[in-house]
Amino acid sequence: MAKLTHLFKPIKVGSLELKNRIKMPALALAAQVPEGEVLDRLQAFYIERARGGAAILGVSCTPTRLVQSPILGLYDDGFIINLKRLTDAVHAHDAKIYAQVGIGYSWAFGDAPVELVSPSGVSLSGRPGTPFRLGGPLEPQMPRALTVDELHSMVDAYGESARRARGAGFDAVEVIASVGYILAQFLSPLTNRRDDAYGGNFENRMRLLLEIVDSMRAKAGSDYTYTCRLSGSDLLAGGYTIEDTARMARMLEDAGIHEIDVMSGWHNAPVPIIQSSVPQGAWADMAHDVKRAVGIPVAAGTQIQDVVVAEQVLAGGKADLIYMARSLIADPELPNKARDGRLAEIRPCMNCCRCIESPDNPPVYCSVNARMGREHEYPADAPIAEPRRVLIAGGGPAGMESARVAALRGHEVVLCERSSRLGGALLAASMLNNRIGRVIKHLEKQLQQLHVDVRLNTGVTPALVDEIKPDVLILATGGAAPSPEIPGADAAGTVSALDHKSIKRLLPPAVTSVAIVGGGFIGCQLGVMLAGRGKHVSIIEESGRVCADVGPVHRWLWMKRLRDSGARLEREAKVLEITAEGVRISHEGSTDLIEADRVVLAQEPGPDTEILERFRGKVPIICTAGECAAPGKLMEAIASGFLTAQAI
Repeated sequence: MAKLTHLFKPIKVGSLELKNRIKMPALALAAQVPEGEVLDRLQAFYIERARGGAAILGVSCTPTRLVQSPILGLYDDGFIINLKRLTDAVHAHDAKIYAQVGIGYSWAFGDAPVELVSPSGVSLSGRPGTPFRLGGPLEPQMPRALTVDELHSMVDAYGESARRARGAGFDAVEVIASVGYILAQFLSPLTNRRDDAYGGNFENRMRLLLEIVDSMRAKAGSDYTYTCRLSGSDLLAGGYTIEDTARMARMLEDAGIHEIDVMSGWHNAPVPIIQSSVPQGAWADMAHDVKRAVGIPVAAGTQIQDVVVAEQVLAGGKADLIYMARSLIADPELPNKARDGRLAEIRPCMNCCRCIESPDNPPVYCSVNARMGREHEYPADAPIAEPRRVLIAGGGPAGMESARVAALRGHEVVLCERSSRLGGALLAASMLNNRIGRVIKHLEKQLQQLHVDVRLNTGVTPALVDEIKPDVLILATGGAAPSPEIPGADAAGTVSALDHKSIKRLLPPAVTSVAIVGGGFIGCQLGVMLAGRGKHVSIIEESGRVCADVGPVHRWLWMKRLRDSGARLEREAKVLEITAEGVRISHEGSTDLIEADRVVLAQEPGPDTEILERFRGKVPIICTAGECAAPGKLMEAIASGFLTAQAI
């Protein structure tokens, strides 16, 4: 393909010269930062992304004290010295760094407790009396309307934060007024019902944000670089539109803002924004509309993880920069690899959104990059002093990751997979999420480059162990298949959701109805896919909640699509038997037959407690990895493989 010429063309933003167009936006990393101090975990994360080639990196900072916050503090001069350590470390790797100053939904005035606040004391939906329910230690409760004196205090605090950011060595400061946070709520007529100077008409709703920009410039200097994040629209009925945002952008440019990130909607918008089903570059037109209204650089990036799409957005004149968060979490070396034309080596983000869904505990991790959040513990895959011969049983994600890391560290690795393809449970998952196929291919390519001895159609047996004589045996054969002891479970029309060949049997047009036994992640993802293909889906769940183990980013959308398709969702239902007609269940004291052409068993697998005994005493060191050791999704499997290989 042609070189990514637009992505790697330098650009000037305010007083900054950026070496390329890749911006890593600020992230709430939950790096266990007490009182805002910079710890080794956080610094190691940013060093790796700076070394990886991004032009400028963002750091989330708060101008006020927050409860259990994963965001660094900028509300006291005492934080400056630790923040200077971070900015110096990033500068040493030829990258710029900026402080994003903002808050979510709460504020602490003086010594008062942290509390939920808002423009008008209404929820994010704009409905009075509706509790705040986005999660966190302060929910559910109603936000309190801010007084004018409190707004003046906030304006001053933002300005002081900008002063401290510059003193700490940050190259720029950014104010976030997007995704439904407090400043965004002032911009929307849906949530700003004030009748004073900070509410009502458009200019009044912009007043707080503009006063904050003025305060920052006054306290940190007019020669400093300032940026702003806006949502192109809140995507809510009665809210603001992209035309409104373009008008906001012009006012911000006049106020001294040097660059604007254009996101999409608010967190509570009833619209798919970042889910895996949303096409790459789907929201770039919002940035384009803002770009046409201003003369300063504009960044796009919501749902852009692919560097080819990023290049196309820039080449088409829709934006001047691309902000990338999840893709740089998945592969911090993405910029360098893209610059050098090594696109096939980029570890692909699969849009699972688990990095977004668990920002509090544990620290932010990544499903495809197990070093994410552990950079300080595993700074490099350095060769080991005494290489060993490692035999790995199982070519699923845990086995492939174990093989990759063990080979990187210098071990001699043999990976055996009993089927004809690598991938394990990912093969079935790739039929439900087309982003997963790229993950399999990436791992396969890594094993090829590292010259791992991959043996397909080869199960690991005690005899093979005697032949290879490994020093270490890693068992990554997957979890034990659930045995629900359901009469008729072995009937010809019953298939497993864990087998990609079985899933193919559900797709022909002759199959019009499918009953899925198990309403967890596997069953619901399969149900959504089948419903999208026009099948009538029934999901049978023994517990009281369907999709219980699905994260909040995807759960609401999956449930909506199931309901919109007319899917039958049976909760607290016990399967009595599987027949040629479908599934007979017991529910609330009565029995019922759910008719179906095909029945799918979609219970989650459990750990394989027996496999270890088959090889005990055969090998000096035996380990288990992935679902063979403990149940989990892709993140847990990859992490298990990574940590197992690091330990040998």
